[in-house]
Amino acid sequence: MNVLHVNTWAILGGAGWAAYRLHLGLLAQGHRSRIVARNAVPGRDDMRTWVPPSPLWEGVRRLGQLLEIRLGLDGLADLPSRVGYRREAAWADVINLHNLHTYYFSLLLLPRLEREAPLVWTLHDMWALTGHCVYPMACERWLTGCGRCPNLAGPPRISLDTTWLLHRARQWVYSKVGPVLVTPSRWLLGEVGRAPLTREFRAVHIPYGLDLEVFRPMDRGEVRRMLRLDPHEKVLLVSAYDFSARRKGADLLIAALEALRAEGMRNVRLLVVGQNSGPLLSLSPYPVLDLGEVNSEPFMAAAYSAADLFVLPTRADNLPNGLVESVACGTPCVSFRVGGVPEVVRPGKTGWLAAPGDAGALARCLHQALEDDDGRRRMSRVCRAVAEQEYDVRLMARRYVRLYEELIEERRKTCREASPGEGQTP
Repeated sequence: MNVLHVNTWAILGGAGWAAYRLHLGLLAQGHRSRIVARNAVPGRDDMRTWVPPSPLWEGVRRLGQLLEIRLGLDGLADLPSRVGYRREAAWADVINLHNLHTYYFSLLLLPRLEREAPLVWTLHDMWALTGHCVYPMACERWLTGCGRCPNLAGPPRISLDTTWLLHRARQWVYSKVGPVLVTPSRWLLGEVGRAPLTREFRAVHIPYGLDLEVFRPMDRGEVRRMLRLDPHEKVLLVSAYDFSARRKGADLLIAALEALRAEGMRNVRLLVVGQNSGPLLSLSPYPVLDLGEVNSEPFMAAAYSAADLFVLPTRADNLPNGLVESVACGTPCVSFRVGGVPEVVRPGKTGWLAAPGDAGALARCLHQALEDDDGRRRMSRVCRAVAEQEYDVRLMARRYVRLYEELIEERRKTCREASPGEGQTP
């Protein structure tokens, strides 16, 4: 079958990597797959933009972005997607939507896309459930129609509080389509059922998957020599696409590390992967090795294998790729009990969980984990077993294929019933 994926980025950020891995998983099973994204990948015909790249269309897209920000038209103003969708959608047997926010797609296009092919919408965050927010945090106005938004800075950013209007616009668009929603976490599946915007849609749970031949336990001594890490120090790995985002919790991690140091824990090093890590480098009470932005999966797997623990100080999350990658590499995790995190970080099995947003509790979890060498070794084996049972990319692809085939057959059946058979009178 032909599967068209629509996502903000082709290979960037959590949603970008998740969509790309599904794309590769489908190709490996003999299907045809393409990604339409905000930016094309040079030299690859399977990762394109809605219209061929040109200064004219880039200018049009930037104008739409300006309108979305200045006038608060989040998810409504993009023109290239509404002009160029035909050349992509006509090829597709099924269209798998992913992240649709951040100035490259108009939700008004959804009814047109559904006329071309069945829609599956993989939710990597909560944007589809709200009037604007990717994660509404403590605000629950998304349950009653939004308005008076406390987080216009986003992402995605808007300058005017039009969230009540955006909520109603989505309600109108959603009334005209029937996508099947896929949630990587059971937590988000529950939120879909709570949200007035999405509770009537069919929703299924399909966790993320990885290439477990890439993300696998490696010899710790060997990868530490490669990264020039002391074989005897305790290494904490932390990664994020952008550490400047408050949701990622860099400030909570710094506070936890300060408390850990005050408790007398020594011989610890922080291994950092991601953009805008300056505060971690300057404020960490422990020495830091900054690897910067890493786009190589094998290199990232080596970083997980080099670490004693993977730390995710997130304030809100769906099913973080970092946690799934870490357990696949046999590295236990420490994080907060938020969103879908507990589905991967299972106390006593794959890691330690702290109360949401409590830096002191995070420090206590880190202290306990770093002191328990035998426990970490035992958990390492459990981590890998969990990944093999639940997070194999082949398993994820098979689950999606079953869903695609079901929807394609439903579409064909509907078309047959709508068209009189041979010899029948209309």
